[in-house]
Amino acid sequence: MLIPLTQEMDLTSGTPSNVDLEHTVLGTLWTADLNTVTKSTINAAVNCMLLGQL
Repeated sequence: MLIPLTQEMDLTSGTPSNVDLEHTVLGTLWTADLNTVTKSTINAAVNCMLLGQL
């Protein structure tokens, strides 16, 4: 069984860039109530925002 080389694999197709992720997380944290927010709620909000952009 052959293992594809890194240059043969397209790992970034259909995924947001690091800049997109950073802007989305920062935007979500900017509006979040930091006294009650959890990592799970931030992840859910980021997923909703990014999936809406695809």
